[in-house]
Order: sequence, then C-alpha cells, then structure tokens
Amino acid sequence: MKLSIYRFTDLDRTFGIVEFEKQEFKRLEEVLLTSGEVLLEKIKILFNNEVKCFKYANGKMYYDGCWHSLHYINVELNDYREYTFEIYPLSMLAISNTNIDDLREMIIGFAKQFIGESLKIPRGRLIGFY
Repeated sequence: MKLSIYRFTDLDRTFGIVEFEKQEFKRLEEVLLTSGEVLLEKIKILFNNEVKCFKYANGKMYYDGCWHSLHYINVELNDYREYTFEIYPLSMLAISNTNIDDLREMIIGFAKQFIGESLKIPRGRLIGFY
C-alpha cells in the first residue's frame, strides 16, 4: 500500500490517496462485497463504537472509456468527525474533516481492518500542506 495525504487548511478537509497492491485490493474487495451489516460491524470496531451515521454504496463508475467497480463508505461519528472512503480498483480516496495525522491513522486502521495481515504498511512519511 502506498499513501499520500494532503490538507487544505482553507477548506477544512484532508485528502488521502491510497494505492493498493493487487492482492491487497482483492482481499479488500472480497470484504466490501459482503453485507452492509458486516461492514458496519468492522467500521464500529475501527471507530470504537462512536458511529452516528454509516452510509455504504456499491456500484460502477465510468472513467476514460471503461467501466470500473466503485465502493463508497461514509461515516459520521458522535463528535461530528466525518470520513469518506471511495474505493476504486487498486486505489482509494479518503476524505475527512480532521487533521493529517488522524486521517493517516484511520486509513491504516481501515486497511488493517478490511485487508488484514497481508497489508504492507507504508514506512515513509511525506506530508503536504496547502
């Protein structure tokens, strides 16, 4: 897994871009294709049962002349932190209304929770502010 995170202070949003290896994505997609209830339980574990709202959608996206799978998860917590995960083939966009360190922790936690032991966590840390 490769990870890049950017924070735009004037927008109060932090963006994380994740690139998965083929095996990581295959495992992630297997879990994402289970029921919404199973996904919610995994999300509750990730966010210490502080989930106020959980949204999940499965579908297709059209990009550059081709159709691709798309998974969407949005989580709002009791303290109004919000996280959105858009999962595409071999990649993911994560958006939050929190800081860079928090989003990085949640992305890694999300990947560990959904991919498991086969996950290769990034070692380096290059953070961008705009």
